[in-house]
Amino acid sequence: MSLSNRDEFLDRPTANAHFWPDPHNEVLAPCDLARAERGTWIGISKSGKFAALLNFHEEDSAKVVGEVSRGKFPKDFLSSAQPTIDWIRKTRASYGESLEKAGGFTLVCGEVHPDNVNLSLFSNRPNNKEQLFDENEKTVCISNALMHQEWPKVELGKKLLTETIDRSTRENWTQDVLIDHLFGILSTDTYPKESSDLIHDLRKSIFIPKLPLKTALGETYGTRTQTVILVKRSGEIKYIERNVLSGATEDFSLLVN
Repeated sequence: MSLSNRDEFLDRPTANAHFWPDPHNEVLAPCDLARAERGTWIGISKSGKFAALLNFHEEDSAKVVGEVSRGKFPKDFLSSAQPTIDWIRKTRASYGESLEKAGGFTLVCGEVHPDNVNLSLFSNRPNNKEQLFDENEKTVCISNALMHQEWPKVELGKKLLTETIDRSTRENWTQDVLIDHLFGILSTDTYPKESSDLIHDLRKSIFIPKLPLKTALGETYGTRTQTVILVKRSGEIKYIERNVLSGATEDFSLLVN
């Protein structure tokens, strides 16, 4: 299962999750309409490819928007037929030093199937080597920083998810009950009521309420959409996206080929 919040400027043009047009109609993902590349930040395909993009919180504001769109990487991966590590190495080689012209990012990507999950990390900061997830690590949480940087929101998220999984097994929850609890985790708001550093305090809360962050990118920032993806033993994938602003929910079911 995958849980993801998209924290972004609220007026950034975006398309909700949808199946992409031919020739990539096996891909289910939202789309960023703010850049010509029409990239994405999370998605899955009927072949079992999964991608989730996390932007680094940059100290240097000039690095926030790069010449190369970060959203292009998950878009390209989901559309590719290459094995994960081959795609990572080919992408790194083809971009070369230009990879540093993208804003800082970590891409979680790989194949998810009912009996096998293989995920890797692809990042341009600060360590540019591909990394495989530890198979013994059952619950992994990552935010807008290094893989194992223990931000308060990361520690809390891992704790809540581990407890939720254990309880769901113990109490034999239905799928709907489990999904409600997973969205409850994504909606956990521990953002300080009075903050003297709005950006630094983003690391303290899983859910980000509307914040008055006036920059060249926008004026209001917060959690915009929440996504839960479940891969069942039957091969069925449940993909649920909730729009925090409108309250609308997109619910998809598909089978892994």
